[in-house]
Amino acid sequence: MIQFALYNSHKFPNRSAFWPLILACLKMLGALAAEYGNIFNILRDTTNGQVIGGYVTMSIIAKIEGIMALTLTQVDIGGEYSANPIMYRRKQNIFGDIYLVKKWAKHY
Repeated sequence: MIQFALYNSHKFPNRSAFWPLILACLKMLGALAAEYGNIFNILRDTTNGQVIGGYVTMSIIAKIEGIMALTLTQVDIGGEYSANPIMYRRKQNIFGDIYLVKKWAKHY
């Protein structure tokens, strides 16, 4: 993700990869926090069954994340972005967001 943002910064609005890099770093920090949280929970367990259960739970989650990552590898992000570029007006205010929220609320 970080490599994509760095080497494709010309494809982002304002030719800046700042926000994609921030999002990638937050994703990595979240993954590390989840890993350390699981390690902490396994260390607190008192029986062998609880330790094995925690390990199996983390293994299942890791397997699901791997499957989810494989679904993204077949997407041509460059082609998608060039066909449908992300565009936004320079001057935006909260009233546009309020309109979208009201439209969404009316739908549901």
